[in-house]
Amino acid sequence: MTTKEDNLPKELEDAVDKKGKLTGGPSVMPPSLANLSEAGFAKVRHQAILKLDTRIMPCMVLMYIMNYLDRQNIAAAKLAQIEQDLKMTHVQYQTCVSILFVGYSASIILTQIKLPHC
Repeated sequence: MTTKEDNLPKELEDAVDKKGKLTGGPSVMPPSLANLSEAGFAKVRHQAILKLDTRIMPCMVLMYIMNYLDRQNIAAAKLAQIEQDLKMTHVQYQTCVSILFVGYSASIILTQIKLPHC
């Protein structure tokens, strides 16, 4: 009689426990990447990181700039008496500022993440 472990592909043998659940064992690599040489793998890795950088970083920079502008504009609006114009309480104004600060902080943190390059 065969068990679940006998039917597993070679790549999964070390990563699956006796109950058939994935463990923290070695990472499973698709066969298309497993057959690459070290140089080929490094080239594919570099291309993937470059692709991620070119798609994600422009969005992060735009988000950072927009949050910076919003932070400056809310201060200018306070001087122009936005609270009286919108009939806001002091607490409501501070809530708006806090929400802007969270977005600004998140954009700063996300732009500081460094991906390992080849």
